[in-house]
Amino acid sequence: MVVAGAFARVGRVSLALALVAPVLGLANMDPLLWWGGRRWGRSLVARMLPTGPKPERSVGRAEQCFAR
Repeated sequence: MVVAGAFARVGRVSLALALVAPVLGLANMDPLLWWGGRRWGRSLVARMLPTGPKPERSVGRAEQCFAR
């Protein structure tokens, strides 16, 4: 994305291409990232956070927010 923006700045690539290319690149990876988050997301968050009631509440609130 940065390189495309730099090329658009100096006039070697159109600005439209610099804006559309990252969207297409990220859109084809989105289902894979969603599946990985659904499968391993909770266990990764549990490993990264310290133990205790406060982090558990924070994770619960974040999950409720994303469930909507």
